[in-house]
Amino acid sequence: MRIKNCLLVTIIAVMMVFAMMPMTADTVFADSEITESQVFQYQNTERGVTVVPNGNIYTITEDGYMRVFNSSGGSVFSVKLPSSYCGNLCSASDGTVFAHTFADGGIYIFSPGSSQYKKVYAGSNCEFLATDSNGYLYNINSTGKSDANKSATVIFRAKISDVRALSSGSTIKWEESFQPEYTPPAASGICYPQAIDVDSAGNAYIVDMGSSNGYDSSVSGIYKYNLKSGAVTALRFTDGGNVGKLKWLKSVSVDDYGNVAVVARNSNIVAVFRNGSTIADKLVSVPGYCEDVDSDSNGDFYYNVSKNGTASKNGIYKISMNNISVTGLNLSVSEQSVVEGAVFTLTATVSPANSTNKTVLFSSSDKAIATVSDSGVVTGVKAGTAVITARTAQGGITKQCTVTVTKAPDTGGSGSSGTEGETISTTTVSKVTEGAKAPVNAGNIKITSVKNKTVAFIKANNKKSVTVPDIVNINGIPYKVTQIEAKAFTGKAIRTVTIGKNVKKIKKNAFKGSKATKMIVKTKKLTKKASVKGSLKGSKIKTVQVKVGKKSVNKKYVKKYKKVFTKKNAGKKVTVK
Repeated sequence: MRIKNCLLVTIIAVMMVFAMMPMTADTVFADSEITESQVFQYQNTERGVTVVPNGNIYTITEDGYMRVFNSSGGSVFSVKLPSSYCGNLCSASDGTVFAHTFADGGIYIFSPGSSQYKKVYAGSNCEFLATDSNGYLYNINSTGKSDANKSATVIFRAKISDVRALSSGSTIKWEESFQPEYTPPAASGICYPQAIDVDSAGNAYIVDMGSSNGYDSSVSGIYKYNLKSGAVTALRFTDGGNVGKLKWLKSVSVDDYGNVAVVARNSNIVAVFRNGSTIADKLVSVPGYCEDVDSDSNGDFYYNVSKNGTASKNGIYKISMNNISVTGLNLSVSEQSVVEGAVFTLTATVSPANSTNKTVLFSSSDKAIATVSDSGVVTGVKAGTAVITARTAQGGITKQCTVTVTKAPDTGGSGSSGTEGETISTTTVSKVTEGAKAPVNAGNIKITSVKNKTVAFIKANNKKSVTVPDIVNINGIPYKVTQIEAKAFTGKAIRTVTIGKNVKKIKKNAFKGSKATKMIVKTKKLTKKASVKGSLKGSKIKTVQVKVGKKSVNKKYVKKYKKVFTKKNAGKKVTVK
């Protein structure tokens, strides 16, 4: 992501003691795996800093000197920009670097690894630039209005690819704008946003210092704003009495691991919010003047220190977060069929289990067919096929589930005949697991396989005529009734039982004690003797009537079932017709 002013860290105010370049001694923060060290010593890195994917570190001074260093501090190249009053830096995932100048709203675009640049214009009062890992460039500015107008802070967004394609001198066409509503930290009620950064989940982190002279530090000044929902959450520096030490918030950076770092320039302090926390109750002292902070692909933060009386302490510092990366992603299912209006939940599991950021993002290839919520709840909208993609917020690992949506059958009420003569029942269960039981129109069923979407008919209602359904829609998802359990038909009123067309097995003693005298068979799947072994034992069944299709088909299956429903096999002498 991008690396803004100063870093977040979970720790108490700590003094840094560093020697000459390069520094080798790390500071290990108590009760934390976070460590800190100076990367290299340098003098004039006053304004911006960003780290590109190859590890090179870009810095810029207020008067326009862009300098690029490798990870050990060796110079790669330097450029003097024809502008002064330069602001921050940010970089895209391909290594493109954007440098901002306050004086004229200019944005210098450096191609990956190149000292060549072109200049375009923001077309607005650009306060700060940021990028995310989804391919967007952001610009935050203040209109200078009070919070009462609910339009003091505006965030603009454009595709990085479109911005890169502009010719020199062009003005960016921002495709979208957002207006977060938060209470400014200044007593005057004036918004004065200083920085923004955006994570892969679409959360924008804003720092607002309230006025050009600082702000009332008894309130937060750090806000998490969801670009999708508009929800705003205030982040706190500390609950230990150190809020007042953080004056003039200047920069913010969020990495793909959910960590956030905030720089307080005039108090020389970096606050770190670890893994989604909204409270940074530990702070890190910075040995000098700090303007910007950024994160690299490993989720480690880099910040610049200058104007320190001890020259050896000026330079670039690194906070090693020691994050644990996501290496794998599994989905509960890869294919799923649902009827229109039905829902099911996709469960995503990341590995290893102790990954720092376990956030998984969901999207649908066609929302007109199937939608998916942030928590993986999929809803069938209309008939068709859509692909639901799950992507890890850290690492970008993806898995997909193909969802086939079918038209909802015209059941005419629970237990009525549906499409192509199917008998369909509907029911719900609180938790869809194997063994879960539920009532249907004809009696009760039990889920036998969630993966294969099958159920067993376990108990018939005590009615004269009972029809075992072909399909049971459980929470809107169709399950086939493939099995009849023992003692399923013991009701004294039962006289006729119809077996649905998906039944593959009628268990031993299914009709034991039953007074039913007739069984109608609509399934073609009972042709093996084992499928009805002992099923009629102890029953009063006299007739097995075959109804599986046309006359010629019925005649064929009558012959087959005469060999299956014998006294020796089924346990009762019956007439098959």
